[in-house]
Amino acid sequence: GFSVAQVDIQKQLDQIPMKFTNYVDGYMNDLTSNQGLAFLNSLNTSGKVLNQWELVFKLSAGSGLSKNYVNADFGPNFIVSGVVPSLFGSAESGELFFQFLDDETGLPLYNPFTGDQFGFDIPLLPGLGLGYGLSPAVMPVLSLGVGYGTEVSFGILPGVLGLGTKNLSDDFTLDNDLMMSVGLKHNVFNWVPALNEKNYYLSLGINYSLVSLGASFSPALFGGFDLPESEYYSLTNTLSGMEYRSSNIGFELIATKKLAFVDLSLFGAYHSSLYTVQSIGGIDLSVANSFKVNNPDGFTSYTIDNLIDVNSSFGTLFFGAAAQFNVGPVSLGLKYGIGNVQYAAVNLGFRILKGN
Repeated sequence: GFSVAQVDIQKQLDQIPMKFTNYVDGYMNDLTSNQGLAFLNSLNTSGKVLNQWELVFKLSAGSGLSKNYVNADFGPNFIVSGVVPSLFGSAESGELFFQFLDDETGLPLYNPFTGDQFGFDIPLLPGLGLGYGLSPAVMPVLSLGVGYGTEVSFGILPGVLGLGTKNLSDDFTLDNDLMMSVGLKHNVFNWVPALNEKNYYLSLGINYSLVSLGASFSPALFGGFDLPESEYYSLTNTLSGMEYRSSNIGFELIATKKLAFVDLSLFGAYHSSLYTVQSIGGIDLSVANSFKVNNPDGFTSYTIDNLIDVNSSFGTLFFGAAAQFNVGPVSLGLKYGIGNVQYAAVNLGFRILKGN
């Protein structure tokens, strides 16, 4: 400990991953809270189900729209100055200073020989400067009718985000990225011929989607963990990467009336999502055991290797309307819904096999 104050360094360092994890959770909220909505709400724009062995290729795309939000309650060990942006918020980021406190007085500690406050800067992540949050989803999908009023869908899109970010920075590499989706849709009115024959459809859709990203970066990308020059303590940034995974399941009830070449629909949906954000590497800190002049009395090393460890879940209800235009083998679907966020989607389909 210090020769000039009572301080449990390890206990105070333990505040960093807990508080910084809450910050990153809020920073990514616009993305993670919407991602579970993306694939199911881009897929189905009609309750009508494909005929048996009818095969359709679709390119579906959509995005949620929400306000940016950050939980900036860092606690007494942290000093926040400037803006705390979300992922899609301000392109300028503020500063975060982690200060060690005297356990007895609660007051900040200072180097008695230099007057520098004992602590270090932790860089906050900048935003993209859009001012609103998005959850974009683009997916090529194959849908097949299997009979009995049922169709199955499958989509996968590996590597596209890596291509899109390839030239962003020499300090950043997207090692792996995968988006995939599996869906099942059943028309309940298939068992009620009187309604089905009059072009009324009531379908239950179930969808599972997965988004997995892994990024590597040099310490220069994240920024320096700056502290005043001192022979009494030193810090090394060992952050080298981050992993993001979102696993989502959605249930949708969609009621449709077919009018000539247009399917008009109302829908309600429930989505449940699990997501994690984890950092690779962290911070190594070496602190003198004594602050007496020219007598550090040895050093103690501390490591923070779980700076970011987000593990969150949530569920949300969602309601809206859709229209699908069908001209020969081609279809164009539009969809809009609202829940905790607004959501808009479009898909373009082409029938490959007509089926029975």
